[in-house]
Amino acid sequence: MIRQLLSRYANVPPKRWRFAANAFGRPRIAAPRPAQPLDFNLSHTSEHIVCAVAAVSDVGIDVESRVPDEFLAIARQFFSPSERRWLNDADAQESRDCFLTLWTLKEAYIKALGTGLSTPLDAFSVLPDKNDGALLLDDAPRPSGQRWYFKHWRLAADCRMAIAVRLPEGRAPDVTIRRF
Repeated sequence: MIRQLLSRYANVPPKRWRFAANAFGRPRIAAPRPAQPLDFNLSHTSEHIVCAVAAVSDVGIDVESRVPDEFLAIARQFFSPSERRWLNDADAQESRDCFLTLWTLKEAYIKALGTGLSTPLDAFSVLPDKNDGALLLDDAPRPSGQRWYFKHWRLAADCRMAIAVRLPEGRAPDVTIRRF
């Protein structure tokens, strides 16, 4: 699937793509080097497979379709204080949705960083905004001056997807969703 998708963005036959992993196990393109840099990321649940391809560096995507019964205990362990406050402000009905939204945003971000769970999830805050995006707070692990774009979606009643993209200076996000 990823070979076919990458070939839509670069003039490379699907069979020619080669992949390697970084020190944290994140897959990346090893060869050939397309004229325009490409990055990709994958995630899946039992019902959904999602892929992000970016013509910039550092993209992460996550999809989740199940809220664990112990989600409040997980939030206490892995969410930052500001994220826990946002979750606690939700009523009982909304709290499960809020948990999935926060979890997918955080996972998408650490996948974009390429560090995975070696970056502690409670070491940074990603708070949703009213436009289905999110704000990365200043406590996040990132070089100064980096700009990040976040977006989250409801794919089904209990399914959320989020994307995180590091934006090069002067670039605006251009996100297209395609269903297959």
